[in-house]
Amino acid sequence: MKLTKLGIFIWILMLPTLFVEAQNLSQTVIVIDPGHGGMDPGAVWPFNGQPLHESGLVLDISLRIENLLAQHGIQVHLTRRTDVYVTLNNRAHFANNLNANLFVSVHANAFANTQSNGIETFFFNSGNQRATQSQSLAQSIQAQKVQTLGLRNRGVFSMPFRVLTQAQMPAVLSEIGFMSNPADMARIASEAGRADSAQAIYAGIMNFLGANASTNVSNVVNTPVATTPPAVDNNGTVTAFNLNVRTGPSTNHQIIGGLPRNASVSILETRDDWHRVQSGNITGWVSGDFVSLATLAPVVVVPATPAQEATGQSGIVIASVLNVRSGPSTNYGVLSTLRSGAVVNILETRNSWHRIPTGWVSGDFINQNGAAPQLPIVATPVVTPPPAAPASQTGTVTANVLNVRSGSSTAHGVVSTLNRGAVINILETRDGWHRMASGWVSGDFVSLEGNAPAPIPAPAPSNQQGTVTANFLNIRAGASTGHNIIGTLRSGERISILETRNGWHQIQTASGTGWVSGDFINI
Repeated sequence: MKLTKLGIFIWILMLPTLFVEAQNLSQTVIVIDPGHGGMDPGAVWPFNGQPLHESGLVLDISLRIENLLAQHGIQVHLTRRTDVYVTLNNRAHFANNLNANLFVSVHANAFANTQSNGIETFFFNSGNQRATQSQSLAQSIQAQKVQTLGLRNRGVFSMPFRVLTQAQMPAVLSEIGFMSNPADMARIASEAGRADSAQAIYAGIMNFLGANASTNVSNVVNTPVATTPPAVDNNGTVTAFNLNVRTGPSTNHQIIGGLPRNASVSILETRDDWHRVQSGNITGWVSGDFVSLATLAPVVVVPATPAQEATGQSGIVIASVLNVRSGPSTNYGVLSTLRSGAVVNILETRNSWHRIPTGWVSGDFINQNGAAPQLPIVATPVVTPPPAAPASQTGTVTANVLNVRSGSSTAHGVVSTLNRGAVINILETRDGWHRMASGWVSGDFVSLEGNAPAPIPAPAPSNQQGTVTANFLNIRAGASTGHNIIGTLRSGERISILETRNGWHQIQTASGTGWVSGDFINI
């Protein structure tokens, strides 16, 4: 190409600007956060006949984003480069310690309703000086994703995700599409889709940097940000076998009817984890923990509350069926379910909800096991609670196993358990919880109608043999997770079953007998 004198003169005039732009980019530090990893695979969905882990998909895309940004001299750091687990706090702290200019977390969506689809991007409306630029970054990335991938535009929203609330720089969480939706999955999981996802997020970042080239991106202004929750489908399905409909949003209110399992409801209002619903001729309030929403319910943006980091704890599901949700409240959609006896790894606890690799579950239906199993098997003393004081009301336990806690919320520790049909004397009621002599129980699982306790099936005699299917199976002193662990079994071990009760097997051990969950025994 031949340059004229005028062209050379203009090019010389541009040199300082080009140098400043390159210098600014070389001083820019961006942290890319591939979501999940290690023991937390994120969403797991079939693709081309094989299970695809969200953690692997977003890591691949994040590495591609790094390569694209690095071409401009930008300093790019990843919170992980392999399939390892990194806590939520450590992801944000990593960016904070680097004094990064931007933080971008990459995720893929999934939902039980496979019709849910599209792209969305989140920031946190902290109300401080970072909110405006976080929103601008989110909007820039969202626009590029929609344009490049051609998927449905679900919008940009404020959400108090932990990595966003803890980051000290403009930060966003980018969802590239729904792994649970066949069309979205085909687009984002393919080689071309991965490349396009990376290109879109990269372009969104570069557009944001270009729009802010005249100022240091770490200097932000304090401007209130208006947010709008995602559009929702206000329909749900009952997941309990029989769900009480009440006159108000707590168990203190009168029962006016019941809904069977799989009944469809229209959700009119949500308050404190309770839904006001209409189904047929009945309108009233039901506990949101037993309603599966078609899509995410509206989320009220509130300041984030401190969460406890993962401590290596595990827990066992004690409900017959436990919903796994996409966030830590019943306002979030149901991703899947767990059955009684399922063992879960607890990654984080927030507001009495536990985050597990596949989503969030209510802590009221998880019996945590923080201690290592004790071997050999030893006798366990039985603690007898003191007699209950006289009460004006009695109740009957309706859950298979009901936690008795030291206070009137799931934030309090479990002090013992009660089996289905147990009759209790209620000393006082507070916020839907009943106090009895030995502690507090959730009123959701206590019938106050004076019905006779449901008969407990007699133990089934057995001379059967079984094989352990879990890697490690706890042996307990009684037939529930409320009893102490007295030993363990390994995968493949054979056992002699003496009797069966409520899904638990009593087995013969070297030094006596114990109980194991039938969910992990192949007979």
